Order: sequence, then C-alpha cells, then structure tokens
Amino acid sequence: MEQQVKGREFDALLNPAELITEFKFPSLLQKTAKTFVAPKLTSTANAIARTYGWDTAFAIRMPDANAAIIAQSSSPKTFSQKAPDGSCSVNGDFDDWQISGGAGIDIHFSTPIKTGSLNYNGKQYSLEGAEVHIEVQLNYLPSKETNSKQTAMSKQSSSENNVDLVTRFKAPENEQVVSVINFTAPNISDFVANALAASTLQLWFNSNLTLFTHVFSAVNLNTKVDKKQFQWLAPTSTSYAFCAGSTANDSILGVLCMTENRSSAGIASQLSPNAIPKGARSGFLISQERFLTEMVLPGLPSAFPGSTQSDFALSDDKSSVINTTNIKTKTVEHAGTTYHPEVTSLEVSINENEIVVHSITRVDIALGTYAEITVTSYQNIEIADKPDGSQTLVYKESRPPIKDHTTKTTTSGVAQKIILELALIIIGVILTIVTEGAFLVVALIIIALLIGLIDATPTLIADAVGNKVSNDSPSLALLTLNCTSPTCWPGGNTFKLTFAGMNDSLQLGGNPGFI
Repeated sequence: MEQQVKGREFDALLNPAELITEFKFPSLLQKTAKTFVAPKLTSTANAIARTYGWDTAFAIRMPDANAAIIAQSSSPKTFSQKAPDGSCSVNGDFDDWQISGGAGIDIHFSTPIKTGSLNYNGKQYSLEGAEVHIEVQLNYLPSKETNSKQTAMSKQSSSENNVDLVTRFKAPENEQVVSVINFTAPNISDFVANALAASTLQLWFNSNLTLFTHVFSAVNLNTKVDKKQFQWLAPTSTSYAFCAGSTANDSILGVLCMTENRSSAGIASQLSPNAIPKGARSGFLISQERFLTEMVLPGLPSAFPGSTQSDFALSDDKSSVINTTNIKTKTVEHAGTTYHPEVTSLEVSINENEIVVHSITRVDIALGTYAEITVTSYQNIEIADKPDGSQTLVYKESRPPIKDHTTKTTTSGVAQKIILELALIIIGVILTIVTEGAFLVVALIIIALLIGLIDATPTLIADAVGNKVSNDSPSLALLTLNCTSPTCWPGGNTFKLTFAGMNDSLQLGGNPGFI
C-alpha cells in the first residue's frame, strides 16, 4: 500500500511525517494558468500601473504638458466673433491656454481672457479676467500635414511615418469639436449677457480651433530599429488618454501604442493613474503580456538546457508562462546512483512588484518511492550603478523562497526509514538546483531586457546570475532608447532613467529631457 510522507521547508525535512498543503494543477497539456497564487507582499513601492490592453504607455505630468504650451507660444492670441443674428459680439486677447482636466480622450482646457469685451444691446461688458473652460478631443495627423512650427520636434528622423498629436479640428456631422463646459466672467452680472458671451465664444472656438497650433507629442510609427531584438517595442499604431489626479502634478497625459501590428480594436483609451513612478516626471509601461511573451518566454530554453521553445507557452489568460511538457533538469549523483529529476510544473508570473518562479520537480528515488519538490521564489528588478557611472539592472530577492516537499513510498518499516533518509539527501541537492534555476530565469530576463538574448555570452549570463556589476555589465541605454525614442514630447530630449522595476507592467521612470 502506497504511503504519502510530506514535509514543510527543508529545515523541517528531518521529520518526514510533518504535513503540508499540496498545490493542485491541471494537465500539463492545457495552456491554462495553474491554480497557484503567490501570497501578496505588502509593498511600499509604486501603486500598480496597468496598460489596460495597450502594449505600451508613455506618460508625462500635466504641468510639463502645460509648460510646453507656454514655451511654444502655441495658444491663439486674439478672438473676435459675432452672433449669427448680429445681436452681440465678443473680442479680446487670450492668455496661454492650459490643460485643466479631462478623462480618457476628452481633454479640458482653461482659456483665460486677458482683456476683451461683449457688445450687447447697446452696452459693452468687460471680459477682463474671464475664463472659458472647454472640452476637446485630440487626434493624430501625419507630421507633414500639420501646419505647426512644433512639428520640427517630431522630425528627428526622415521617416514618412511620423504622426503628430494635435487638437481635433473636424467633427462628425451634427457634432461640435469644442464644447464650452464652464464660463466665468467676474465683470458680467447680467445672466443673459453672460449666457450670450459663452455661446458666442463657443462659436468662435468651433470655427477657429485650428489656430491652436500645439503638438502634444509626436510618434514615429513602423520605424526599423538598429537592434532587431527590440523591434517588438516599435509602435505600429497609437492613441492617447488623459487621467485626472487629485492635484495638477498627479494628472497625466499619455501616449498609448500597439506594436507588431497588433490590433487595438475594442481597447479603451485609458491611462493608469500610476503610470509615472513617484518622484519621476515621466513613466513608460510595457504590458505584462508583452513582458512575458518577449522577455520571459524566449529565455526559458536557456534556463533549462535540452528544452526547446515549444516546451513553454503563454497561459490562455496571458498571465503567466508555463511548461507544456515535463522538463529534464540536472542529474543528481549520489553513492554511485544517478537520479533524473524532471520539472513537472513551471509557472513564471508577475505578482505586482515581483517576478514569481513557481515549480514542482519530481524525482524517482527507489523501490517505487518518489519525491516532489515545490519551490516558489520571489525577485524584483532594480537599477544598479556601474563603476563608470552608467546604469544596469540587477535582481533582488524580495522575500525568502517557499520550499516544500512530498515523498510517496510503498515501503514500510526499516526499508521505509532508509528510503526516506535517502530521499532527504536527494531533495536537498534538488532544492539547490531549483533555487539556482530560478535565479537563472530572472538573470536571463534582465539580459533580454538590456541587450537581447542574441548577444548573451556565458560570461554575461554568469555575471547576471551572480548579480555582479562591472563596467562590462550591459547598460540600460539600449532599453531606454528603444522604449522612449519613438515618441517625442515638446521640450523633451534624451530620456534620463531614474527608476526601473516590475509594477504589474514593466515600468520605467525618469525625465524625458524636460528642463
């Protein structure tokens, strides 16, 4: 009769009868996320930043977006409008327009009036100090079609695929491109005069929005990158979104992109309020699915020599990378006998700020006895300074690994005791192998991020596994360049990275060159 002997953590393995809770998994042939759920770790890191279906998101803070409007002097200077029936007219001078809020694709602007007047019913009303809040939408136009001096910022290459994000000048039939959502005029107390001023100004906005010549960002679509291993980061379609925060500094404008001609059909233009890390002026997100597909999946065959790419797959819900068949690991030699452990279940997933590697390894011991070793490791990624002053990435164990084992045997008595003692020795060796294997998985992810696996050498891999930082360590420059260079912000320049890590998405933070 088969008996099952279980243990909790290798420190307790000397008591083979100690019970643990088992994890249950479906067939390995199903590409379904396993039932393992990593325990949540209370974190002081940035709040979770998702891409909501977009492959990448690149955001800046509202004050920086507004500073660019002022710096580029792109706001209309004057206005003059008569009512269609000639009953009233408005004219005056604007101050700089500024983003004041919004949600999704709807952007709100404050358009303050420095001086001006409303002429109505034989009277003149002062518009000095008045403020018009309008709602507009933006859209992308080919850079060569935008009549704007700011277009030059998008022409860092001669690509014909540059598009500029500008205000939408045309609306579908029976719609207006501008809605006045609030109007305040401290010098007009007459209700009718106030309403006429607002409605006449709305006529002007809808007829003259082309005078607002600002380019909010420029995106280079379908560009060919120098390093083909980063081609998957190049945007092929784009949208935008605004997210209002509790303060102006917490309010953000973002460029949303799909890559590799993946469709955005059905995906809402939505931006995470946490897209920018704390203390940074800009944030760049790579979706969890893209990270798993492009950064995790390709490296697993290198982590398990003898395996192939077909031995691993993205789970059906795209939340993890799993194995599709048993994977052989290093053999274990003991007392003249060779043991052949196999990973029967592997899952690499993102648990908020952590990369979680969860595995179950089975090894046959003797006389119908076998052991199953379960190890769950937790690492996060962070920036490290190289001796030459540049930056690289390293991993850090975010919490101790969880190690369990189960031994099943048909023996009894003295034979069982001998078999279990042997099993403990083999399990101890396998625990070391599996733990080191988890480090290798994360090290390969870092190399894939920094230079791509094509250029990985045994020395680079060994240094990454050992978290050795030297001048030869791969720089963050390639990753930063390929993430951020396709999108230009007015007033921006080279992106200076200050933060990198997992945050549901892969998140980069820094300054895109704003002064």
